[in-house]
Amino acid sequence: MKLKLFYFFILISFVGNSQVNAELKQIINTSFTYFPKIKEAEQAAAIQQARLDLTELGTRPTLNASASYNYVNPTPFAEFSTPLGVSRIAFQPHNNVNTGLSFSWPIFDFGKLKAQIEKSKQELNASQHQIDAAKNNLAAQITQIYYGLIYYKKAITIQDSIINYWNESLVIVQKNIKNGTALELDELNVRASLDAEKNRKEDILNAFQKQLNLLEYTSGLAAITGNEFDFNVDLKIEQIQKNAEQFHPEYQIANDRILQAKAEQQLGKTNYYPIVALNANTGFKNGIQPNIYEMRFNYVAGMSLSVPIYNGGRTKQNLQLASANLKLHEVFLQSLKETTDRDIKQASADIQTNTNRIELLKSQMNQAIAALNITNSRFKNGVATHLELTNAIANVQRAELSSLQAKYLLILAKIELARINGTQFWNN
Repeated sequence: MKLKLFYFFILISFVGNSQVNAELKQIINTSFTYFPKIKEAEQAAAIQQARLDLTELGTRPTLNASASYNYVNPTPFAEFSTPLGVSRIAFQPHNNVNTGLSFSWPIFDFGKLKAQIEKSKQELNASQHQIDAAKNNLAAQITQIYYGLIYYKKAITIQDSIINYWNESLVIVQKNIKNGTALELDELNVRASLDAEKNRKEDILNAFQKQLNLLEYTSGLAAITGNEFDFNVDLKIEQIQKNAEQFHPEYQIANDRILQAKAEQQLGKTNYYPIVALNANTGFKNGIQPNIYEMRFNYVAGMSLSVPIYNGGRTKQNLQLASANLKLHEVFLQSLKETTDRDIKQASADIQTNTNRIELLKSQMNQAIAALNITNSRFKNGVATHLELTNAIANVQRAELSSLQAKYLLILAKIELARINGTQFWNN
């Protein structure tokens, strides 16, 4: 009975010299243009940019054109006596026409517009970092899916080797029954074990298909060619927390929110400040003495001062809300630091634990295969029982699947640390 597949898996190296393979990078970058959440974040940033542009236009003057017509009846007039009789002077015509241009330019608002622009800039920064955060999370998800597919592909190969092993065992049992050295009960037991392994393979195939569905959902791709656990991003555990605070998009977003809350607070204070503006109007209209029916050119220019005096306490309430919002975002940032620290410790523990398990399982695997070879030889010669063979095969199976699982969990822990670190490994 052949055990080449088991020896093959023992010799697999977990960590290679490469950083991240080209196929994974391509899938991740493809997902950035395919996955709707990225497009949604990009559109939100575009909208925020348009809002900032709109806010900055507040520094420009406004010019409006207008035209109006009104029929008035009765109109005001005055009568007085003269040597020639009674005279009447009309002060307004029945048909009133007014056309003109109005100009307004706020020249000094004590920092109100500047505060609005600053708030819009922080909102834009947050929306841009939202794109980075969405890409960072999607890249981690794609990477988990990618190596999940490799894990199930390897598990299927292991399962096939186990099924082949039981098929060979079935042939041996059937031969021993004919020779009178085995019972039909032995054949039934082998068939039951064979069916159990086939069912286990179906479960693995189902999990593999679900991972493919996730891959297609996130990237539009439906297959991978990779077969190795070759994710090897250079990460220094002691630097990850510091790097996360500097580079991770979620930290950048949290800091953006704090700056945004401060800008909103400053903007609220400007509601107490006055606004100075230049105003001018010009145009043509009738109703001007001495000939109220003639359309005459007119103009007016001046300066206005608008001073807020009382608005029912709205400004004070807005400042209280802005202060509460600022405190909320500061608490969130602190909570994010604590959560990140916890995740780093958990991922680091997983790396250490699974690295040790991989080394220990190598020895266990060698011992299990040696025991299986001896038991198989004894089983062929009618010395070992079916139960002994079953136990020997189960030991090899458990050791191989445990080794594969440890390698997979080690990969997941490294992916999590890369996500926390904000490493853009898809660009390296």
